[in-house]
Amino acid sequence: MTRLLLLTLLVAGAACNASTDSGIQPARFVIYVDGTGTGNPGPYCHVTVNTPAFLNITSHPGVVDSGVAMLNVKAGRYRFNWQVDGYDSGGQLAGSTNSSPTDSIDVPGFSYFFC
Repeated sequence: MTRLLLLTLLVAGAACNASTDSGIQPARFVIYVDGTGTGNPGPYCHVTVNTPAFLNITSHPGVVDSGVAMLNVKAGRYRFNWQVDGYDSGGQLAGSTNSSPTDSIDVPGFSYFFC
């Protein structure tokens, strides 16, 4: 039993070193949507992030909501692709704001949207 346990630990240690050498590590990415100005039923907003993670959050009255994604990437700067849809007090789409092709963000990192 002792020999089997030792072999398992050696294999696990080798696998850990291989992933560290490549530079790819789990990185936490968070988006926050601040609904301080959000009323009920509106106005409110819906935030969609497509890159570097796939996250969707809708603002809620008086609270800051968050979404978390774990990415297996090298730490660094990545393209940041997002869209914010704003809705009026009647629940109708009032307009959208989109990222530009040059937007980028650090990973690990976070983004904050005030709606």
